[in-house]
Amino acid sequence: MVLRLVVSILVCAGLSLGVQAQPPSVPQPTFRAGTTLVEVSAVVTRDGRPVTDLQPTELTVLDNGAPQPIVAFERVDLGRGELPEQRRDFVLVLDDLHIAPARTAPAIQAALAFVDALGRHDRLAVVNTGLGDLRLDLTTERAPARALIRKMRGQAGGEIALEQESRARTSMAVLQDVAASLRSDAGERRAMLLISEGHPGFVQEARSNLAPGAVAAFEAYRGVLREAALSNVAIYTVDPRGLLAPGGAYVGSRQATMDVSVQPQQIRDSEVFGSLAVLARNTGGLQTLWTNELTSVFPRLLEDSRQYYRIAYAQPDPQKGKKQPAQRRIEVKVSRPGVEVRARERYAPAPVS
Repeated sequence: MVLRLVVSILVCAGLSLGVQAQPPSVPQPTFRAGTTLVEVSAVVTRDGRPVTDLQPTELTVLDNGAPQPIVAFERVDLGRGELPEQRRDFVLVLDDLHIAPARTAPAIQAALAFVDALGRHDRLAVVNTGLGDLRLDLTTERAPARALIRKMRGQAGGEIALEQESRARTSMAVLQDVAASLRSDAGERRAMLLISEGHPGFVQEARSNLAPGAVAAFEAYRGVLREAALSNVAIYTVDPRGLLAPGGAYVGSRQATMDVSVQPQQIRDSEVFGSLAVLARNTGGLQTLWTNELTSVFPRLLEDSRQYYRIAYAQPDPQKGKKQPAQRRIEVKVSRPGVEVRARERYAPAPVS
């Protein structure tokens, strides 16, 4: 998370939701006034179970490939969620602009299953991207959420590039607004569940030869990265199409469709470089992949929000004579053998004051 905070607050002040803080093992460096800190929430597991005794000396954080001094480190443990103060906040984004009408039913079923999986103290907000203005503010009430979800109807359609770019820009703008709305208490890790078939007009990197609409979509995507980092939001993605086989058939789906123009390489590219993969990977979430069990990501999503590590370091200055890049890469490494670590992989840096 990109913040302008006093370093001592990050190091010494624990969350009120059961944080177990551990001080860094190295002296804190002195920063110039206005230093921007980058905070990263890292989920650390072994064989799928949370690692609870990680030490800062076992971590290495790389920013654009360069190791960074860790200035704050703490473990967050919200317990089993049995108390009101252990609540978590989630936002369900129904990307109906990118859900085909024929796949409305599986999208609704997945969304309802997520509502059912929440703890009784967890708060949920619901928002859509298309027409109809399906919106629900954060609440512990489940009936309004279920009623709203059942009203969703897929609105995907149109193959014109300009229309695809416009739809992608609209969806990214909604994601950005949702992330920004969660910033008030950004010390907590928040999670966003995005149900969508992906965004054909999406690009991860800006290029000089892009059409104006694609450039605008990229700028909106960069805004998502910036706000997700500021608000400590991880995005988890679910594609209601399920498992896509070569030739365009969605295996096991009652609404199976066939598009002979879809080739195996396109499938692989979409699942590695497509918007759903990129949004999840770059914000520290997960993508539902290679399965028709659309709810398979939910247990990990819920567990990730209970136990994780908060790490902070100073945002590096750009190279002399150069501007900050539009995006910076983050890599969190753990030296302990057999341990898996997952954290956001990119962020949009704050301007240097």
